[in-house]
Amino acid sequence: MPEKGSSEVQGLGEHPGAEEPREGEEATQSLRNWQQAVGRWKMRAEKAQEEVARLRTEMEGQRKRAERAKLDEVERLRLEAREAREEAGRAQTLEASLKDYLEAELADLPEEALELLPELPLERKLSWVKKAKGAGILRAAGEASPGAESRKPPLRGAVDRRSPSQMMREGDAEAYRRWRRSQGIS
Repeated sequence: MPEKGSSEVQGLGEHPGAEEPREGEEATQSLRNWQQAVGRWKMRAEKAQEEVARLRTEMEGQRKRAERAKLDEVERLRLEAREAREEAGRAQTLEASLKDYLEAELADLPEEALELLPELPLERKLSWVKKAKGAGILRAAGEASPGAESRKPPLRGAVDRRSPSQMMREGDAEAYRRWRRSQGIS
């Protein structure tokens, strides 16, 4: 049996086989020590519960922010995909229009002239055809070969009486540019 002054914690009640009963004051002190210890444990447990609750709240906030960020990213990607589909549709429509325009430009050319066309992407081929027609390389089947006079620019001070649309139809881009400059159009 431990002695009265020993460092072992004494229980609240009598131990079986204890030789002498505790005195009242000693039991009261022991009870107070136990109550203080229990109070400290309760305080620690409450602090731990508060910390757990704080961490749960913090984790929930982080989870919600991460979820919101994912949803925002998904919505942004959906919007980009929709815009890309719309752009693709517009590009297909534009390509079809360019093909139709190129076919119209090539419709009145003789077969020999069509053999001169290089294999280029659609937009570059259209540009090449316009330049070749403007330079007189490609002419319609019934069109006469332009003479040397028609290729010379008009003399300074001479007035070109053709309309701007006639200048463009005839492929005289330089005359059209001069007309635009004279009208103050850049």
